Amino acid sequence: MRLERNTSSYPLYGYNTQEADQFEIVDADLGGGISANVFGFGGQNSDFTVYVRWEDVEAAITKFAEAGDTRAIMLQKARRFAEAAKDYLTTDLVQHTQ
Repeated sequence: MRLERNTSSYPLYGYNTQEADQFEIVDADLGGGISANVFGFGGQNSDFTVYVRWEDVEAAITKFAEAGDTRAIMLQKARRFAEAAKDYLTTDLVQHTQ
């Protein structure tokens, strides 16, 4: 995940980027998901945590696919194929063996 400060909104701070690539598993009591800590981004008292839920990941995959990213499109197709296989194995196959 790459964080960038919008320099047009904060011209005094200049260009600032930081990457967070270490994710932690979030406690199920908080709704589940993953988080990444970002320390000292853009100045004093700017430590924060970014929480990502599965719903956020799905929304990002959808946006990547809409933008034509082939990896996201293939992932969507693989998920549909897996769901169809699961449905076949749990319903159709049971009906055909009886």
